[in-house]
Amino acid sequence: MKFILLSDFKIKIVSIVMVLCFSVSVSMADPYLDALDAEAESSNSMEDAPSVDVELKSDEENEKKIVFEKTLRNKLPTTFKSYRMLSEEDKQQVVDVYYESDLSMPTATRMLFNLYFKK
Repeated sequence: MKFILLSDFKIKIVSIVMVLCFSVSVSMADPYLDALDAEAESSNSMEDAPSVDVELKSDEENEKKIVFEKTLRNKLPTTFKSYRMLSEEDKQQVVDVYYESDLSMPTATRMLFNLYFKK
């Protein structure tokens, strides 16, 4: 009985190792994943990022902006990516509209995309 259990255990371990090795080798040979990886690396480059003049703002303005960005990132992650591409001045306009419209995300996103496509 012990021999059967040990043998069955070894078979399961070997099977798991083989599946893991196979999945790693498949993902390494996938050109689509390679292209995605290359795109991700190129888009995360800090050298290409525009320089931003940092202005000192009141703690309340910073807190509002942080809360808005967190809400936008959680509710609309793709829209948040577009928001990140705006200038600091445009971002502040979006935040201001959000709070002036009683925390209306549709109103803020409308302003966001108007500013985004104005470029």
